[in-house]
Amino acid sequence: MSTLAPKKYNVEKPFVEVERLVCDKIENKYGLILKKLKMNYHVDFAAYDQQGELRCFGEIKCKYFASTKFDEPFISAWKYLGIKEIHDTFNLPVFLYVQFTDGLFCWRFNTSDKIRIGWGGRTDRNKSEDIEPMVYIPLRYFERFKK
Repeated sequence: MSTLAPKKYNVEKPFVEVERLVCDKIENKYGLILKKLKMNYHVDFAAYDQQGELRCFGEIKCKYFASTKFDEPFISAWKYLGIKEIHDTFNLPVFLYVQFTDGLFCWRFNTSDKIRIGWGGRTDRNKSEDIEPMVYIPLRYFERFKK
């Protein structure tokens, strides 16, 4: 009789927990109500004010290293295109939040920031489909999130 080896770790569970903490910070700071969106929306949440009016959209990325490790946080080019489409279609702000080990940073999507397109992605899962065109956004365009 064979037994299955236990998973070393569940990489998705910590991300979900950190995403929830980031959502709490955003809700508390701005008095917004964040609603989780399905994957086909390209972003994680829609944010509503207390009267139920849609105010913005947001994507959260969790990085298990300090903000000083790389000069350019990245997202997939596919996600960037989705963010641009949401912004252009609804004429509402779209924010990218990146939680590093040393703090939370925020970038407001705009087309005037100089980005870089490259090839890359996640390598920790050893899946070739995780490597794709990526958009690199210089950290200088991000603001440290303050309470």
